[in-house]
Amino acid sequence: MTSDAPIQWPTVHVQFPEFLSPSEWELFCDRAMGECEALGIEEHPDDPCVGKFFFAAVPLAFEDHEPRQAQALRDLALAMFPAKRAEIHGHWLHDQDWSAGFRPYYHLIQATRRVYVGPPEEAATLPEDAPADAIAIGIEYSGGTFGTGTHESTQGCLRLVEKAVKDGRHSLLDIGTGTGVLCFAAVKLGMEYAVGMDCQKGCGDVFYGNALRNGCDEQTHYIQGSTIDAAVTGCMMAGRPLPDCIACNMLSNEFGPMLPTLARLRRPLLLAGFLASEEAVVRGAVESAGFVIAESLPIGEWLAWECHPTNEVAPE
Repeated sequence: MTSDAPIQWPTVHVQFPEFLSPSEWELFCDRAMGECEALGIEEHPDDPCVGKFFFAAVPLAFEDHEPRQAQALRDLALAMFPAKRAEIHGHWLHDQDWSAGFRPYYHLIQATRRVYVGPPEEAATLPEDAPADAIAIGIEYSGGTFGTGTHESTQGCLRLVEKAVKDGRHSLLDIGTGTGVLCFAAVKLGMEYAVGMDCQKGCGDVFYGNALRNGCDEQTHYIQGSTIDAAVTGCMMAGRPLPDCIACNMLSNEFGPMLPTLARLRRPLLLAGFLASEEAVVRGAVESAGFVIAESLPIGEWLAWECHPTNEVAPE
């Protein structure tokens, strides 16, 4: 396929006639993005259990059959809610600028006491009533890359990053960094450097573009990968010590397998991306891995935890 070949986007319509709770629907959406690689979701304004899921574009030649992603979402719905019927149908959409539909709803917000996040043109000027020590982070929205600061799990993690700076942490490793918003917040709040890691294709370009916009390109570094070994190796290749604090704003099924290895790194862990309804299960996994929960922040239906390994090395 040449670079100018016509493409179409696999699109899957999902409807649960039997009502899901808001937390169940949001968890389904998050797992669709994490496990089925949906790039974005258009939710119905009047029905909380209806949405269109968009996936990475493919050559036009493949439009003669239902997108395979439709079956992936059927399987996910059945696994999560076996007693609730889901109506799922896949089709194709012609290429277009998907970010244009999001732009009218994307504005500067106050994510923490000190941190404001929004589009670069709005982040250039802080509100008049902003705290004297406030900082602004301009994030260019880029399709399915996560991290505009509008999601409650990101806001919870940003609050923990702000606290980590007050607690004397000097550097941050952000696993599943997305747009890099946590890294830029860490640097602008006072950390010496931050390292972001993600496995999503194209995320590096998004990260470095936002780093330049925020004047953080000299103090941040990006690693393409998904394992702790990749993070350690990437830091060594960049000439940076492994950061003394780790953030992980991901779904519980994604960060869960990493917990034992993360505990062995003996760094505090800023954990977000899980619902309050998952608290008991996540708490068991966190404590079994060797962490103690030092602080819990509820943000809407989501939780963010500051966790410390029982054998943590004190920060320098």
